[in-house]
This record gives sequence, structure tokens and C-alpha cells, in this order.
Amino acid sequence: MRFRGLIAVLAGCVLIAAGCQEGAMFGRAKAGGGGKWVRIFNGKNFKGWDGDADFWSVKDGAIHGETTNEKRAKNNTFLIWRGGTVRDFQLKLKFRIESGNAGVQFRSRDTSAHRSKWSVAGYQAEVCNEQPQVGFLYEEAGRGGLVPTGKFVVIDRRGNKHIVREIADGNSLVEAGYYKPKEWNEYVITALGNHITLELNGHKTVELIDNDPTGRAMEGLLALQIHMGPAMVVEYKDIYLKRFKSPYDNAVVLFNGKDLSQWRSRPGSWVVEEDGSLFAKGPGNIWTEKEYGDFILDLDFKVLHRGNSGIFIRTVDIEDEVQTGIEVQLFDNFSTGGTYDVRRGSCGAIYDCQAPSRNVCNPPGEWNHITITAVDNWINIVMNETPIIDMDLDRWTEAGKNPDGTKNKFQTAYKDMARTGYIGFQYHNDPVWYRNVRIVPLDK
Repeated sequence: MRFRGLIAVLAGCVLIAAGCQEGAMFGRAKAGGGGKWVRIFNGKNFKGWDGDADFWSVKDGAIHGETTNEKRAKNNTFLIWRGGTVRDFQLKLKFRIESGNAGVQFRSRDTSAHRSKWSVAGYQAEVCNEQPQVGFLYEEAGRGGLVPTGKFVVIDRRGNKHIVREIADGNSLVEAGYYKPKEWNEYVITALGNHITLELNGHKTVELIDNDPTGRAMEGLLALQIHMGPAMVVEYKDIYLKRFKSPYDNAVVLFNGKDLSQWRSRPGSWVVEEDGSLFAKGPGNIWTEKEYGDFILDLDFKVLHRGNSGIFIRTVDIEDEVQTGIEVQLFDNFSTGGTYDVRRGSCGAIYDCQAPSRNVCNPPGEWNHITITAVDNWINIVMNETPIIDMDLDRWTEAGKNPDGTKNKFQTAYKDMARTGYIGFQYHNDPVWYRNVRIVPLDK
């Protein structure tokens, strides 16, 4: 997500009027700003749906799609939900496939006018009986395969795909029973801004951040597929949709570059410089007037040689910020090993708990851009357009101890830390600057 131009959570890089943020991922956390689950297939007929009656019917409360040797689909054909387009949402459904290849379309566009009737193009969650292929993310009539099963991919602004990390080994997913061949399986598809995840029977199968401004879709249709080719049978049932209130029109400027309204600090400890940046003269931290729970925080910061500071989030007691808040470390990594040094005290770390995946901090004296997303138990950090932290607080089950067995300094297990509190910038006896500070509250 970037606030500097056109929004990207949740475009390429900014977050303002367009409605997308780069790097805002939602992992296992509960998505914010949501409504209620709404059943969009009544189990009786195709009210609200549109497709070729030669291939689609309703049987035993389920949508039944079938082609035969005598009646084959000449093109991929779709049963399209006509209840409107979807933007930020979760879709939950069950499917069962006897043979062939199918998929669940979302944020798709109707291409019937220049292709075959009942055709769409867009994101597709794969449906098939092949493992570990089932569960991967494809784009129908577009960019093709986007994310293999078990991978976390970032697509950059030029459309290049980068595997950031492995979510799960394909063989491990198979051994864990993530898919039940020819039985009913449940998909959960979550799309928030430019961040997409697929879950199959409770196992996350793919994660995508799509920063390709010409290739991605931020809104579109839902549809179900029957694939052309050999005879096949696929069924879908229990289809529920939950729409989320788009957060992107709700960005709040926390620091206006003119004064310290919306903040509190010791008089004279923090000042606004002539270039509109916030500068720490010290001593003392600076805190928001309001508390924030789930949010996307986006800002620029700068430290000098051996500079040390931090961003506190969800802090309950500002007089005891270390023990009642979560600190995102800001540090001059170049003073202790350059770009190869990665520790739990490195720039971008969740201090003393989780190191960044890599060091992407700029040299001292240069501005860095950071986006911090906090949604329930999940914290994600993107620095200088690179995802570096994907943290599940619920894995920190013991006070003073990290999941890997190493010690930390905290008297409360992070799974028990408050999920709401103040946001603060730390003064650590070193000069530090902040600018372009914006936040998107993700109200539940």
C-alpha cells in the first residue's frame, strides 16, 4: 500500500482515492470492516444466476454442472452470479468434482460480447482432483497461472511474478489431507484490495499481492466454471458471500505537516520542521490522541548513522510502552553489517520477537517507506515495497519466549497482548524524522 499517488493493500504503490494498498496482506487474521454472510444460492433454482441450461442444473440442493461425450462444451462456459460485482469480500462454498477441470471465478469481467456466450475472464480458484494442483490461483483468459499451490507471490508493477516464500510444501499439504478427492471440499476466497488468499478445507493454499496496475482486477463478477474438453461433472453448494466495507476511502492523515494536532507529547520534544517533517528533539515519545485496533499505517521515516527509534502500536499504557505495546524497530542497519544483517533488532523487526525476512532499509540519512497492517492476530510489514514481516501473534504463547524457543523481554505472551491501543513514535536519544503519516482504520 502506498499513500503517495494512487493506492496500492491493498497499485503499484499508493493509497488514496483509487482504493488499493501495496503489501497489505491478511494472513490468517480475521478481515475487518465486514458485514454478514449472505447465502447467494438458494439450493432450489438459479434465481440470481445465469448460465447455459444445457450444462447447468440443480440437483439435491447443489449446482450440478455436467458435460457428456454427446454434449461437450465447445468453450469454457460459466454460471454467472448476477447479484452485482464484488470488491472486498470473502466467498465460502463447497465443491465436488468427479472428473475434469473447473474453477471459481471472482472479480471477473463478462467477455460474452467478444468471446462465446456465458464467458468471463479474471481470477480463478482452481477446482480439480489433481494434487497439489487443486487450490492454486489462475487467471482465465489473461495472465495464466498466477500462484502455485503452497506459494506466496508478489506481482510487481511490470507484471513480473516473484515467489516471496513458501506457505506450505505441496507434499505436506497432501499428507495433511488438505483435499478430499471426489468428496465435498470447502473453499474460502478472501480478496481485500490487491491482496488475495485461498484456503481449502482450512489450509491456506496461496497468497498473492498483485501490484500489476494493468493486469489485476479490484472488482468484478463471481462465476462457476465448466471446462471445455472431455466429459466432466462438477458440483457446488453452500455458497455464501460476505462483503467488506472498503477501507480505502477512510484514510486519515495523522500528521498534517503543520502542527501536532491529533498527537500528544512533552512540550518542545517533537517539532515540525520547515519541510513539513516531524522531528524528535526529545526526550519523550509522541502518541496519538486516539486508540487504534485494526488498521493500515503508512508513513516515511529517516534515521542517521547508528540511529535507533521505533513505532509502537496497540499500546495500552504509554508510561510502560515496552511491556504494553508492540514495537516495530527502526534502526540504521548499515552501522552493524550493512544489507546482510538481519536480526530481531534490525530495521523493520517486531522488536525482540521476529526478524524481518530481509534487510531492505535504505542507508542512513535517506527516507524509507513503511506500511504496517494490523488485523486481529496478524501483523504484516512492507518496507520500501518489499514484504518483510508476516506475523501471527497467536504463535507467541508464552511470556518471555518466542515460538523458536529463544527468549524475549516481554512479560506478557503476545497472543495475550491488547488488540487495541495508542500508536507512538519513540525517542531513543537519536534524531529521527517522520512524514506522510496516514492511517486506514479497519473498523469491524
